[in-house]
Amino acid sequence: MKNSWLILGILGIGGLAYYLNNKNKSSKIVDVEKSSAEIKAKDEKKFTNAFLMQYDIVVAPIRVQKKAKMIADDIITSRNEKAQKRLDSYKPSYI
Repeated sequence: MKNSWLILGILGIGGLAYYLNNKNKSSKIVDVEKSSAEIKAKDEKKFTNAFLMQYDIVVAPIRVQKKAKMIADDIITSRNEKAQKRLDSYKPSYI
């Protein structure tokens, strides 16, 4: 009886660790600040230092939103491709 509780406890802890590990891997969040910093750095390359000293470059929220949508579309496309490959790999079974 004691061994069965020990085994169940070990399996429970292992299952919880597996769940928490995979939960962190599967979540992909688009960082708004990182995206806006990338866009700003890309825009700053277009202008000279004299211009940048006089003016600050401000990133419009719509540009960050468009970049987030592009990243999300890439994630969804890759997910759909993986699902399609998985479905294509199944062999038909005839009854």
